[in-house]
Amino acid sequence: MGIRPEQHSTGRRREPYQVLDPFGRPIEPVATYLRDLMAADSSPLTPRSYGMDLLRWWRYLWACGIEWDRAVREDARDFMLGLLGRFTGRWFGALR
Repeated sequence: MGIRPEQHSTGRRREPYQVLDPFGRPIEPVATYLRDLMAADSSPLTPRSYGMDLLRWWRYLWACGIEWDRAVREDARDFMLGLLGRFTGRWFGALR
C-alpha cells in the first residue's frame, strides 16, 4: 500500500512526538491533542503512548479511506474489534 502514517520523535520539549500523515506532514488534530497533553504537565512518555494509539486509529482510517472527521460509531467499533482480534474486515493488517 505504500507509505503509511507514522510517529516521529521531534526532540523538542514542548512537542516531543508527532504523528505524520503518509506525506510526512503532522496530522493537525493529533498534534493539537498531543500539545494539550504537554500543557497539562503530563509525562513526556504520555504523548508517545497516546500518539501510538492515535497512529493506529489513523492507519485504520487511512487504510479504509475514511476522512477523520467523517468516521462514525461503527468505524470505531470495527477498529476496537480488530484490536481485540475479533474482526478481520476490510482493514485487516493495516495496523501492523
